[in-house]
Amino acid sequence: RHLCVLLPNKQHLDCAVRVGARGQEVMNTVLHQLGVSDLQVFGLAVLRDNEYLFLNLEKKLSKYFGKGWNRGSLKV
Repeated sequence: RHLCVLLPNKQHLDCAVRVGARGQEVMNTVLHQLGVSDLQVFGLAVLRDNEYLFLNLEKKLSKYFGKGWNRGSLKV
C-alpha cells in the first residue's frame, strides 16, 4: 500500500507499506527516510472531520483507513 506523509515543512514523503502494517512500521520508515534516529516529538496523525487523530502506533493502519484501503495520507 502507498502512503503520503505530510511533513511539518509542507513537503510530502511517499512510503510503501505492507497490507497489515501497523503505525510503528510507518513511523520507522519515516524516521529512516528523514535520517532521524531517536523519536522525541514526532507523531503520526490522520485528518478526520477537520480534526487530527493521532495514530496508536500498535494498531493496524486499516483501523484508520478501512479494510480495503489502497492509498492514505498521514501528517507528521
